[in-house]
Amino acid sequence: MNTEPSSAFGIRAYASELEPYHGFIIRNTFRTALRALPSRKEMLGNMAPPNPNPDPTLTLTLTLTLTLTLTLTLTLTLTLTLTLTLTLTLTLTLTLTLALTLALALALTLTLTLTLTLTLTLTLTLTLTLTLTLTLTLSLTLTLTLTLTLTLTLSLTLSLTLTLTLTLTLTLTLTLTLSLTLSLTLTR
Repeated sequence: MNTEPSSAFGIRAYASELEPYHGFIIRNTFRTALRALPSRKEMLGNMAPPNPNPDPTLTLTLTLTLTLTLTLTLTLTLTLTLTLTLTLTLTLTLTLTLALTLALALALTLTLTLTLTLTLTLTLTLTLTLTLTLTLTLSLTLTLTLTLTLTLTLSLTLSLTLTLTLTLTLTLTLTLTLSLTLSLTLTR
């Protein structure tokens, strides 16, 4: 049979199961309440069959012990309820903080992605615009150069042709004039 006092048994059970989850004030409250437990012998003596001549002191002690036990049970229940409420509140707070942090990170990522996409699109558009502008400028320059070259070539060709034609015409005219002059001189 176990001869360990009830208070020592209760303190040991509390230390192994609930104490790690309680703060300083609750630990001391529990330890004080558990020390007030009656010994095993007193508890069993109080639960013995009723005596036909009950001792009023014993009845009062039993009533006080039961009242104290009920008060301690109620205190423990309230403490556990408060602990659970605090745990749930902390869990909800952490969950909300995590959700807000994730939402903010997602929003920042999307904003950065859109900004980079717009920047790349603008850069590509500017590059294409510059390329087209340079291509058009080069095409126009080449076209103008070719047109000028052709115009100069045609002008020179026409000038040379006209010069040759005029030279030939003058040569023919002179030849004819000389021929006529010679014919006239010979005829006279």
